[in-house]
Amino acid sequence: MSINESRFVVTGASGFLGSAITAYCASHGIACRAVSLRRIPAGSLEPDGDEILLHVGEPSVEAERDPSLDAACAALAEMPWRGMVYCSTALVYGDSGKDPRDPDHDQPNPPNDYARTKLAREEIFATKGGTIARLANLFGPGMSERSVLSDIFRTVRDTGYVQVRDLEPVRDYLWVDDAAAGVLMLGNALVPGRFNLGTGAGESVRDLARTVLTAFGLDEDRICPSSNPSGRYSRLILDPQKTTELTGWRPETSLAEGIERMAACGPEVN
Repeated sequence: MSINESRFVVTGASGFLGSAITAYCASHGIACRAVSLRRIPAGSLEPDGDEILLHVGEPSVEAERDPSLDAACAALAEMPWRGMVYCSTALVYGDSGKDPRDPDHDQPNPPNDYARTKLAREEIFATKGGTIARLANLFGPGMSERSVLSDIFRTVRDTGYVQVRDLEPVRDYLWVDDAAAGVLMLGNALVPGRFNLGTGAGESVRDLARTVLTAFGLDEDRICPSSNPSGRYSRLILDPQKTTELTGWRPETSLAEGIERMAACGPEVN
């Protein structure tokens, strides 16, 4: 079935990724029902016809595991959807791998409670035939203020310099609109299993800093190394080949292109 013939339900539609999905649907003529997180734990959300669930509606960080969200996942997974996608995180792989992570060959190694929580909720949907989308680090207008890229933008705009603790950690950065398209394509495919949504390329924090400075017309000598870096190895890149082979999805916006767009949205730095 064509994606334009499918009908989707998006939980957490007012969030960063959720709003990108609903905007993508609106601009591409895709039927989409937006649902507030508040409706889910109360059990008032039911499929309205032959709909595909895209469960995006969870906090990007949980200080501690929220049992009500576990219950919401279990309730959603029991409902008679045509298909389901649970949006998880690349962090379930851990951040100590050298090569891009593959969902069929790399075992999870969650490094913290948040990643362990996401992995447990993956299993709730997987056991009911759902699709799991493991997402790289999403970026774009409206992204979390707690991200390292947000910190870099803030310090460059405020001071004209970059000041972060660690310049060496490497991550896979995915433009949020590309992620939205990928989640929809995975939903429409109706294939159970675990899939990555990432670029397959890694960028260090130093790379981020250089790219942001360049977008503002500034030189990389404005990067101020920390006097107390952690020195910890940290690398996490996703291999999207399985997703591409199934759906034809590929990221369209590079890190540099996305950062240039974001820089154009805000005030210039001095």
